[in-house]
Amino acid sequence: MSGLPVVGVVDGGLTANSYKPAEAWRAPAFIPDVHADTKHGNQVTSLIVQGHDWNNNLALPPLYCQVGTVQAVPKHGSSIFVDPQNLVAYLDGLMGAATNTRVWNFSLNIKEDCPLDGVNSLSHDIAMLARKHAVLPIISIGNKPGGHIQPPADCEAAITVGGRQHDANGKPAGECGVSLSGPGPSCMLKPDLTNFSKVRVIGGTVTEGSSFSTALTSPVAAHTMARLRDASPDLVKALLLHNADRDAFDAKLGFGTPAVDPLPWECRPGFVTLQWTAQLRPGAAFYWELPIPASLRKTGKLKGAGALTAILNPHPMVSEIAGMNYFSARLEAALQFERGVTSNGDAKFHNLLGSLEKERLTEQQARELDHKWSPVRHHKKSFARGVQFDGENLRVYARLFSRDLYLYGMNNTEEVPPLETVFVLSIGTGDENDDVYNELRDELGTFVEAAVIDTEIDVEIGDS
Repeated sequence: MSGLPVVGVVDGGLTANSYKPAEAWRAPAFIPDVHADTKHGNQVTSLIVQGHDWNNNLALPPLYCQVGTVQAVPKHGSSIFVDPQNLVAYLDGLMGAATNTRVWNFSLNIKEDCPLDGVNSLSHDIAMLARKHAVLPIISIGNKPGGHIQPPADCEAAITVGGRQHDANGKPAGECGVSLSGPGPSCMLKPDLTNFSKVRVIGGTVTEGSSFSTALTSPVAAHTMARLRDASPDLVKALLLHNADRDAFDAKLGFGTPAVDPLPWECRPGFVTLQWTAQLRPGAAFYWELPIPASLRKTGKLKGAGALTAILNPHPMVSEIAGMNYFSARLEAALQFERGVTSNGDAKFHNLLGSLEKERLTEQQARELDHKWSPVRHHKKSFARGVQFDGENLRVYARLFSRDLYLYGMNNTEEVPPLETVFVLSIGTGDENDDVYNELRDELGTFVEAAVIDTEIDVEIGDS
């Protein structure tokens, strides 16, 4: 299994001998064996290594992983106290040492509701670690009883995962009755994703909870990370959200469940997907122009569907002391088309995919309806009826805004450092007979390159 991606598993440890061959590394225990929740650790590990085998009745991709074991969660009722600052220092050392581990599974929660007027300190610290070490935390949202998401589910740098039911065919269905729901503080759209929460684990035991939804999501993230050129945690997160099955955010279902076919690093038939990273600063609008594929305009109108996902890395423009104003930078993004002219005679552009018109909303409505200060922008829409357009090109628009500069000792926006933003855009007709991928690739030529690394992983499973 040495060629498989490694997921760091911050849980109760691993004692099951059957999974020792899948253990890439083991950290010195943070919680002594007598107090560690090894049962939960074994269950979570079994799903990360081979969750699809234990649950062959569910629509799960056949993705195997190795694990790095971090024994850091005490069993229920244990008298041991976990100091969050000590835990963060411990994880800092591990993440710095395990450089081959880019995805970290946290199927754990503090049994208290996240404050809605600010971000929990542990959640903030994990975000700082994630940005420092360029890793992607996958964190459970927490289980009932409780009225709201539980720390560290309000970590901005993480993919927060909630639970979801499955239908009779093993496909994603309605909300889970055990998992908590969002949204998070400071306009955060939490959970980011949901996954199956009622599953079989090691030994054939059936159990339920957001811990297991999280464990099923980590392998998808780890394999996506392994298959991308110049992969970053935000890019992986953007692809998983981009590939989820819902058109819009829901406080109980997030953006949905990542599709099995195609997987996040693959293009759907009849579509093309572009991804890129940019350094943005406030005070200017940024544009990327691309030709309209012939298949989308063959009727004389724009006909098809599209999705645009953009994720801003808000650091260093975040502040624990700012309460609801945790984020001091925000992003607007849209895919635009040309139609008509302005009063000055210039080409006029309209949003094909994009945010609500801010000038028509109060600040409170912009926060509640459009989640204005969320670092995640995700827009998905069908325009199958056709849209009148002018010109030969579409363009992607992005703009960064900032506030509360005094918190960082800055006097004006010119002092704000460039903030990294990743973009994922898919557009197409959905008709597999339309070669939208090659149409756009031929038009762009040397301006684009394949984003996926050809990776062949063969796994031989013996009889059990």
